[in-house]
Amino acid sequence: MFKSKSIKVKFVASILVVGIVSLVGTAIFVNFERDKNYRHTVIKEIDILHNKVNDAIEQKRDLVLTNAVAIASNAIVKDALVSDNKLFLLDEVKSLSDTYKNNTNFKGIKLHIHDANGKSFLRNYDLKKFGDDLLKFRSMARKVHSEKKAISGLEVGSDGLMVRGISPIMEGKEYLGAVEFFGGVGSINRDFAKEGKYFIQLLNQEALKIATKAASNIKVGEYVVANNKWFPQEDIDFAKSLDFDKLHKDGYLITQKYLVTIQSIKDIDGKEVGVHLSGLPLAELNASFETNDAIMTTMMLVFSVVVLLIVLMVIVLLSKVIISPLGKLESGLNGFFDFLNKSIDKTKPLEVNSEDEFGKLAQKVNTNISNIEVSLEQEKAMIADVERVVKLVEAGFYSYRMSSQSNNPQLNELKRIFNQMLEISQNNFEDILSSILEFA
Repeated sequence: MFKSKSIKVKFVASILVVGIVSLVGTAIFVNFERDKNYRHTVIKEIDILHNKVNDAIEQKRDLVLTNAVAIASNAIVKDALVSDNKLFLLDEVKSLSDTYKNNTNFKGIKLHIHDANGKSFLRNYDLKKFGDDLLKFRSMARKVHSEKKAISGLEVGSDGLMVRGISPIMEGKEYLGAVEFFGGVGSINRDFAKEGKYFIQLLNQEALKIATKAASNIKVGEYVVANNKWFPQEDIDFAKSLDFDKLHKDGYLITQKYLVTIQSIKDIDGKEVGVHLSGLPLAELNASFETNDAIMTTMMLVFSVVVLLIVLMVIVLLSKVIISPLGKLESGLNGFFDFLNKSIDKTKPLEVNSEDEFGKLAQKVNTNISNIEVSLEQEKAMIADVERVVKLVEAGFYSYRMSSQSNNPQLNELKRIFNQMLEISQNNFEDILSSILEFA
């Protein structure tokens, strides 16, 4: 069926097929890129969440370290250590604690004073507990005691995993002890909640070997909540609903509410002591994806329009450059063949508007048309010449000969033979006539 169609139809159909295949291929590619873009968006948002958690921890580390250094220079603290007078220090510690509770978002800030031997001197959160040797189980305490330099970091203590800043208390070159300023991550949960995001800290079994007080906290899978008071019950229940096997395998989960990701928590010694779960509202994830998806959709539309324009331009150009000249060539050749078949008396030369292959072909056809027209005119003249000579011979005039010429060598040969026949006939007739006259 397709073989019987015109070249124009075949060209247009082929171009349309190429255009449709291009659009379908583009649609498949865009769909693939959309999935890829969604994964890229998820990964990007996970990185943003991780960085946000890390920045929040880092900010808190700076805070506790700065305050530990400031308190370490407090004269009252130094005097209390030198005089071994805890009561003298209580009012100052209470005043500092109240200042943070009333004026900052850090509600659970705690102070712990170490003596020169690395033992607990005063805890503002547990006044009855002191004298325990911190150097036995506290890496940060050992590091400050030995190096006499302030440090900060995440460390597990009996009270749980805390962001701690410890600064040595020095009197000249004499090491009097250390001040430890620390707090949990409840403020990070509150800051995240203000932005509609999710955050919770969970401790693993390794942490519970030291953080004995946290062992009774609410269990979440293989973990426990770092502190039941830091996080709303709703956030704890959400954590309990998560598939931790998939979360550990993929690094994230997409729930009906959040894109949730997991980060390993390592203490100052590099030990894994728990995880941070953070979440981005699904609406924000979709908005971020839709922004990029809109760009992809726009690109798809632009490409489709470009393909459509290219198809139309190719069709127009083919029609002008190939189809139209072919049509003119076909029309001219049909006229020429009709002329050859004597259907018409005259044919028009082909129109030549270019110097390409079609133009050269048309020129060759026109040259042949001119040559054939000349030959045909010569043939007509020769036939007329034959008719003229035959009529004269019939009338007895044997001396006339054909004089016309032709580009056709066969006709010229025929003319020669015809004239030779006339010559022989004339000679024979004259001989006969001469014989008759002699007898007469």
